[in-house]
Amino acid sequence: MLVSVIIPCYNQAHFLPDAINSVLEQTYTNIEIIVVNDGSTDDTSTVAKSFHNTKLIEKPNGHLSSARNAGIKAAKSNIIVTLDADDKIKPDFITKCLKHIYDYDIISTWLETFGNENRQWGSLNLKPEYNDFKHKNHINCCSMFTKMMWQEIGGYDENMKQGFEDWDFWRRATKKGYTVRIIPEYLFLYRKHGNSMFSQAQEIRDQLINFMKVKENKGKELIDIVCPLGNESMHNDNELKFCLRSIEKHCNGYRNIYVVGTFPRWGNQYLKHIKYDSIETKAVNIWRKILTACNNPNVSDNFLFINDDYIFTDETFISEYPYYYSNDDLKELLVNRNEYDAYRIIIEDTQNAIPNMTYFDIHKPILINKQKFIEMSNYINPSEFSKGLLVKSTYCNYIGVKPVKKKDLILRNADDFIKYESILKKEKLFSYHNEAISDLFINFVEENYPDKSLYEI
Repeated sequence: MLVSVIIPCYNQAHFLPDAINSVLEQTYTNIEIIVVNDGSTDDTSTVAKSFHNTKLIEKPNGHLSSARNAGIKAAKSNIIVTLDADDKIKPDFITKCLKHIYDYDIISTWLETFGNENRQWGSLNLKPEYNDFKHKNHINCCSMFTKMMWQEIGGYDENMKQGFEDWDFWRRATKKGYTVRIIPEYLFLYRKHGNSMFSQAQEIRDQLINFMKVKENKGKELIDIVCPLGNESMHNDNELKFCLRSIEKHCNGYRNIYVVGTFPRWGNQYLKHIKYDSIETKAVNIWRKILTACNNPNVSDNFLFINDDYIFTDETFISEYPYYYSNDDLKELLVNRNEYDAYRIIIEDTQNAIPNMTYFDIHKPILINKQKFIEMSNYINPSEFSKGLLVKSTYCNYIGVKPVKKKDLILRNADDFIKYESILKKEKLFSYHNEAISDLFINFVEENYPDKSLYEI
């Protein structure tokens, strides 16, 4: 079986012999070596030609992604290994990777650095999946994969010219279901020097993450988030602040955040570093607050309705958020409480408003269409719908949305507990807000903002 090794090179003629020789020294010998001279101004071509068993491709400078794509396109084999000109592989790299190529789509190994730094690095997650790549790369630029996979996902993105193009490549591959296997051996040698792509790319990591998020979600609808404020006398100052911060940290695909209600006196100063707009209204009723947002021309036609004490804890694209609620059997709720990861509330007096839907999760966001909500408002008395629970469940019932089972992606700053005996008696249960910051919030802050105190966020 032929294996094609692609070595892109830009002005690294002095390192190139080390890379080529490391391939020639492989215990596996059926290898095609392709050097891609990416518009170098040094002796790259001369050095490459001195190795008679290598193929040289000359092209104008287009950066690393472009060079890799050119080499892979010219490869004779379906089995590809990418190796940068300043790096090396150990003699049994290809042999050991080939053992897994029929069971997995991407094969990588742990790495050792050399040059300006000598250390070892390897992911403990040996079979990372798409979600594992959202905020961190788990595999090396030097890995084995198939040309068929490269073709299906569109190759390396040639718009990414500042590093991490391999991370983006793995993200797109795993998103399509391609599988990864990491060999827990240090078979890849990564050279650390001042001009290495890794050293440069570390400085712009956050910008690159945002670039990849935007690219993945290109063409999807951008919508607003609407958050009706609770009464100020009942409101925990920290809840809204952490809610908005969690949106900024974990949510993509939203245009703006609208906070609806009588804005708290502390708001402008307390939330000065967070991007949002406020829609002032004296309405106390939750329904009327949502209706105010629906009648505001600046708010998107579809928006996500959330409570002011939500904390998003995982990455989500807002316009794809499902309608979250459940009318499962009560015993099933008790058994599967961990699956839903949310508190339950039972309101006994809602049978007329919500036929056949007695049990709802008050803590879940739902998507609302402005036109549908306004249309529905013509058939009900908003004064009877003071609780967010009734607003959400009645809207879902009106548009005929079926229950959705999915693990919750939010936390809540409220020490709400549903006692088993209370559920059996079907007693009314009401959530409440502690005046002090709960342990849940403290844990959230420590995990997501380890370098900041609660009040610095």
